[in-house]
Amino acid sequence: MPLTDLIHRHNIVLLESHTKQAVLEELVCAAARNPQVKDEESLLAAILDRESEYTTGIGFGLAVPHARVDAVTERIVVLGRSIRPIDFQALDGQSVSIFVLIAVGTDQHKEYIRALARFAQALKQGSVREAVLRASNPDEIYTVLEQT
Repeated sequence: MPLTDLIHRHNIVLLESHTKQAVLEELVCAAARNPQVKDEESLLAAILDRESEYTTGIGFGLAVPHARVDAVTERIVVLGRSIRPIDFQALDGQSVSIFVLIAVGTDQHKEYIRALARFAQALKQGSVREAVLRASNPDEIYTVLEQT
């Protein structure tokens, strides 16, 4: 099953932000363009709260900010790719260029775990990460995800 089963093409963005806070805000803003996000401010607060507890920079140049929150009615996934790596206090100390925001409603634990595991597993593969980093636009990134 390709990753595109979990993400819509319009939820892949090239990020312009240069700080951790700004990246998170940009990802939440992109998520909020979807009807399943009912409250952008609450989603941002949940993402920032989760990030303050423990970094979601899992290593390999990848971060997976995530939250279960009432502001979301069903799973939303946004993939952001930064041109310039961002200091995200990742577990391996490396800067991050690929960000996958995952948000679900508070009662959607199974969907939450499934999406987190699928994206983390796929993007820990060097060939997939490199293909995402080489892509020049969101459509090319989507094509990579279709094959993953």
